[in-house]
Amino acid sequence: MSRFVTPRIQEKSQVYYAQSSQNNKEHPFKDAAERVAKYIPGEIVSGYILVMGIINAVASDDPLKVYFAWSIFVLGLIATPIYLIKVCRPMPSQRPQVVIATIAFVLWAYALGGPFKLEPVESYYREWIGAVLVASYTWMVGLFYIPEENTNES
Repeated sequence: MSRFVTPRIQEKSQVYYAQSSQNNKEHPFKDAAERVAKYIPGEIVSGYILVMGIINAVASDDPLKVYFAWSIFVLGLIATPIYLIKVCRPMPSQRPQVVIATIAFVLWAYALGGPFKLEPVESYYREWIGAVLVASYTWMVGLFYIPEENTNES
């Protein structure tokens, strides 16, 4: 299974739906679910969870905890598009998915807490807002964004 959603192809008046691992014309919700899974930068989020777990184990009075937490967030933010472009090598029609995944990383990082639970921004952090944002964004992008590749250049 490819890391990116394969664009649907538009030829004249015919439209073929996005192909994931197989043709899902008869199961549009299965296709949407596969797109949702591919729009989440799971590789980066899992690394973020691992490192933030280590940082969360550090004593709360350690002044370096906040700096390392924010550094890991920024590292994940930078690593997401670099990883997706260098390792997954998206086709030009799949490039918007890099932006979608990078935004998804930010929302996942907020939902998981990390540096947002620490001073000086802890008073603005609400766990439920992160959960609602992640769920809404992932759901809406999976339902409404379908990459297209136009084969007639005229």
